Amino acid sequence: MTTNEDERERREGGDPDTLDVFLPVLARVVRVVERLGIPHAFMGGMASTIHGRDRLTHDIDILVRPGDDAVALLHALAADGFETERRDEAWLYKANLGEVLVDIIFEAGADIARVRLDDEMIAHTRMATLGDVEFRVLAPEDLLVIKVLAHKELRSRHWFDALGLLAAGHPIDWVYLVKRARVAPERVASLLLYARGERLTVPDEVLAALLPAGAAEPEPPPDASAPYELRRVHEALAEDPRTAELEVDVALRDGELVLTGVVATDARREALTEVARDVVPNRPVRNLATVEPPSAEPHVEHLS
Repeated sequence: MTTNEDERERREGGDPDTLDVFLPVLARVVRVVERLGIPHAFMGGMASTIHGRDRLTHDIDILVRPGDDAVALLHALAADGFETERRDEAWLYKANLGEVLVDIIFEAGADIARVRLDDEMIAHTRMATLGDVEFRVLAPEDLLVIKVLAHKELRSRHWFDALGLLAAGHPIDWVYLVKRARVAPERVASLLLYARGERLTVPDEVLAALLPAGAAEPEPPPDASAPYELRRVHEALAEDPRTAELEVDVALRDGELVLTGVVATDARREALTEVARDVVPNRPVRNLATVEPPSAEPHVEHLS
């Protein structure tokens, strides 16, 4: 695990003063979004805490529709005293108040598949409470799919969050889960098979629906060279001494190479662009990585 990932995990570990710091900001975000009257659902660590394992964070993740709704929420938070940033027009705006970060997400998941807030997701949201703050949260089935899509080697918390949704013992709408899992059925099925190995209940018919016999192979991407290029760039960022970064995400959007993640210094961030251009000189590179100084405090992920 990299130093930057240590810091992120430390922040997401649920410090004792989390609620004292977190709840007043959450209450302000809830008031702002409800005053706007736009469809929304809270997700992330707080939704995992509501539906599954306790993983409250100093981050507030809220899923809204792209375009006017996302921009309206960003402007409304700015008017309410938050610092704001249009971080990535493809999926994310950011706001913060003190040490509490707010991610305004309008496209969740990962490059394997992405999810946008739709009428069906909105209909399945439910009200939840933390402290004395009431808010609307994603259904566990939608949260599970998003967590499985977001899972990566160095972000195992998403995998364990998804397992926590099943281990919590709350009722799962399996029919709805299968429907939502159609964006990446094999990936969701892999989690459900793993859950069975952990002695969690998963109906046979659910796995059969996600992995039907003789299922067709997925269509190859239009740019057949993309997976190879992305793999080469990711390996170069990990191995080149100028960067040595395992946690930076590499994606291809509209022919442009996009780098996202957290690094320790400005020099390291600049080096990301240099290394990526060395590997794929014919691709434009957009570097959206952010700089966050490392912490000396280690954190270890425990499976309970």
